[in-house]
Amino acid sequence: MHIGNTFEDDIKELVPRKTNKYLGTEEGYDIRHQNEKAKLRKEYLRRLKLIFDTELSARNKFQAIG
Repeated sequence: MHIGNTFEDDIKELVPRKTNKYLGTEEGYDIRHQNEKAKLRKEYLRRLKLIFDTELSARNKFQAIG
């Protein structure tokens, strides 16, 4: 007895030049790692700056970071 689609039919194969976005980062065969690393670094520093610009105590700032 066959019920619905099989699991293999639901998974799409990742072909070259196509990317998949997972948790905000691009994944694929030909990703430019330097570009992705630079984007992640820029976003991390932006978030750090937002935390340090708040009026939180030093203890709460460190807790927010880590």
